[in-house]
Amino acid sequence: MDTAHPIILEYTGNPIRAVVIDGRPWFVLNDVCRAFSLYMKNGQPQVDQPARRIAEEDQKFLRVHGKVGPRAVRLSSVRGLYEAVHPRTRRGLVPANAPTPAAANRFRRWIEGEAVPALERAAA
Repeated sequence: MDTAHPIILEYTGNPIRAVVIDGRPWFVLNDVCRAFSLYMKNGQPQVDQPARRIAEEDQKFLRVHGKVGPRAVRLSSVRGLYEAVHPRTRRGLVPANAPTPAAANRFRRWIEGEAVPALERAAA
């Protein structure tokens, strides 16, 4: 498993770590869940739940350097983030803790307008 030094972005006052792998931006799913208070249990994100909604090719594991050294984290592509933040059940129902459509759209605009361009600049 490779190790990366993440770029720390900020969304609504919450740090979201991200890396660029083979020219594609990847985001630490744990940080995104924490920023939205999604899939939380006892104050900790339960990333296995949103990971089930994300296609296999849109997620991966990577060692990321943190405060206490490198540790394995689950990453999500941009497309996978949209699945995590816009969760739907098979019947089209929205879970109770899902972000509002307006909040999900603000996040999408932040990803496309700020996060991805910042990662592209950092990778160049």
